[in-house]
Amino acid sequence: MRRSRVTITWICAAVATMAGCDGSGRSRPDWVWGVHGTRPGWLHKPRVAAFDALDQLYIADLTDRIQVFDRDGNYLRGWRTPDFNVDGPSGLTVDRHGRLLVADTHFYRVLVYSTGGELLFQIGDGVQGTSPGRFGYPTDVVIDRAGNFYVADYGDNDRIQVFSPDGKTWLRQWGGHGHAPGEFLKPRALAIDDQDRIYVADSCNHRIQVFGT
Repeated sequence: MRRSRVTITWICAAVATMAGCDGSGRSRPDWVWGVHGTRPGWLHKPRVAAFDALDQLYIADLTDRIQVFDRDGNYLRGWRTPDFNVDGPSGLTVDRHGRLLVADTHFYRVLVYSTGGELLFQIGDGVQGTSPGRFGYPTDVVIDRAGNFYVADYGDNDRIQVFSPDGKTWLRQWGGHGHAPGEFLKPRALAIDDQDRIYVADSCNHRIQVFGT
């Protein structure tokens, strides 16, 4: 039987050899769980995962489901995003307020949930576009200390868009398609540090770019 699985490795040390990249270093998982399927607790091509402050693990898979597990892999709860497609969300973040931020990539929006699965609001109208406030393919989302949302967006856009804390107001954007500093080719993932610096995984430019907010 084909299985989709989650492998958890708690890494205590990194081992490097004198040769550098000979592939001799190994890390074995502490445990593995997951059965391929669509029943509660089963997985179909899990794509992204995030922990909350209670060490609950949120996983989005290709069936547009968000499923929640404890740190031992026990299924707790789950729900499906409002629309179903052959692809799933590609970004998942638990913010400082305990909300789950979902980059619902192929429905051109960001969904903001309580960790219990209540849809609080969405960012974007769900129509693909290049105008301010619309998305080509949103891939990830983070918030700063003021509560503003930063959304990575590729397709015809290749930009970062910024929205107000209620998600209703477009504030600004930067980026554009290209190789120069400040431009992007498929920005795929975001991280924000405690000084509100935004780290952008500029995928097809093979680099990380860092910006102040």
